[in-house]
Amino acid sequence: MRVRLTELGAKGLLLLAALEVAFLATSYSNLFFLLIVFCAVLGLLGLASALRSLRALSVLALEVPPGPAHAARPVRLTLAVRRRTFDLAFVLETDGEEIPLPAVATVVGLTTLALDLPPQPRGVRTTRAVRAATRFPFGLFEVRRRWPLAAECITHPAPAPATAGAAQRGCGDGSSSAGSGTAVVAGLRPFRAGDAVRDVHWKATARRGTPIAKEREPDAGREPAIVVDRRGTAAELEPMLATATAAVLALGTATRTTWFRSQGLALRLAPGTAAPRELLRWLATATPLPADAPPPDRAPLPQEATRA
Repeated sequence: MRVRLTELGAKGLLLLAALEVAFLATSYSNLFFLLIVFCAVLGLLGLASALRSLRALSVLALEVPPGPAHAARPVRLTLAVRRRTFDLAFVLETDGEEIPLPAVATVVGLTTLALDLPPQPRGVRTTRAVRAATRFPFGLFEVRRRWPLAAECITHPAPAPATAGAAQRGCGDGSSSAGSGTAVVAGLRPFRAGDAVRDVHWKATARRGTPIAKEREPDAGREPAIVVDRRGTAAELEPMLATATAAVLALGTATRTTWFRSQGLALRLAPGTAAPRELLRWLATATPLPADAPPPDRAPLPQEATRA
């Protein structure tokens, strides 16, 4: 445990010093002696009470559920307290940063607190420890205690307001339909000789100043897919990730198996289940790729999946 003098405590020390000077310089020695003893006892009682409170406290577990960027979310702390403890402030220690949590007025027994984590940017952070501090009862000293507890804080993109059935980067196409026997857009690429004019993606062409074509692949017998093509800039990728996140979070009410596809990723999502943590982590850490990168990985056909 660490003990730190507060601003009020520093003022108390100045008062004690002034009383010492008055005790030595005036004839009212008995009065000033009583005041000195009173201030000293008050400070020692405050320090002993704060130390006693944190010695009775143990942080058993820390749980940080995945949440959207730029929005608060609950962090669950499991505590064991042997005696009633007052005025607790908690801090999460992450890589190079401390994240304060709301203060708690009183805690007793075995309890789980749900404290709001401040809004975080998209990404993944690792919490190294939880720190508790108290200034109870007089605010003269702040006593801190630290518990090493590792937890991963996954902050995925905030879902787009309009929930689509899929995210198709660079175009407005929806998810592919199983058994449609058509060709679906798998991404964008530079226009090549022999490409049909109908395959030109005019918006991307206008943005980049060079002809851009839609890259298609057969979709015979495939299940629906959420496709995120990461080729392009960060400004283009962020809204696509938001749309993909909305689609992934909506899969809890889906009735069909869906694939999530991107460069280096082809993940099969069962219907009616929550979004897997590994996918939310991917959405939190996804970065753009250069324009000449390969297209998103394709989902295997049903017969290929059966053989695998």
